[in-house]
Amino acid sequence: QFARATFQVDNRADLPAVHQPCLLIECTDDALVPVTVGRFLEASLPHARLHLLEARGHCPHLTHPRETAAAIREFLAATPA
Repeated sequence: QFARATFQVDNRADLPAVHQPCLLIECTDDALVPVTVGRFLEASLPHARLHLLEARGHCPHLTHPRETAAAIREFLAATPA
């Protein structure tokens, strides 16, 4: 079920309807998701910001928690409540 939901569901048409501010955090060297995916999402979500970490891997919240937390804090500080 997880694989089906992950690899067979396509919600790209729904992205323009998301009006909440979104922070997209991605590593510059991710073997699972290329940076083009983050750029696509940033262009497709009306209020998105892509933050690229100069890091390697797919789970920066685990491998680079300080950098990830700093990006989140910066985003929250710049986002109106």
